[in-house]
Amino acid sequence: MRNRNARVIGLGALIGVLFLCAAPAHATCSGSGLGTLNCSATVSATAMSFGSYSAGTSSATTTSSTITVTATFSGRILGTDTLSYTLSLSAGNSGTTASRYMSYGSRTLSYNLYTSSGYGTVWATDTVSGSASVSVGFNGNASASTTHTVYGRIPAGQYTAAPGSYSDTITVTVTY
Repeated sequence: MRNRNARVIGLGALIGVLFLCAAPAHATCSGSGLGTLNCSATVSATAMSFGSYSAGTSSATTTSSTITVTATFSGRILGTDTLSYTLSLSAGNSGTTASRYMSYGSRTLSYNLYTSSGYGTVWATDTVSGSASVSVGFNGNASASTTHTVYGRIPAGQYTAAPGSYSDTITVTVTY
């Protein structure tokens, strides 16, 4: 028993979640001003890294990442334009957002992504809405960015996790 506990406490895994981004090819936005409004959006995300995980710890391992949505407006002058959108995160390896996991070969390590640091709401499909607004002056071109934080959490006590580099790939989609 003593050797087993020593092995579990010393167990470490380097883990991370890679975010990929996707955005639709066209946009619908609203606003007021002179001219015809054109808008588009791009999305970017920072990779999430949990660092080392130890199954012997009594507390969860947490980290965060950011997703940035940038709206670009053109064609209208002297107005205020807004792009409203919804962000969704894919299920990754697990196929379900209710219980995501990272993989290392055939091994898995459970984790999930949340909308707040309270870890109460899993970030799933169409969970988080946002908007980017900007006042357009005489030049008719402007952009605005909104940043969202994604909170990651690995539950404590996953004693069957073998040492290794665990990963998952999450696709970020902005729908507008």
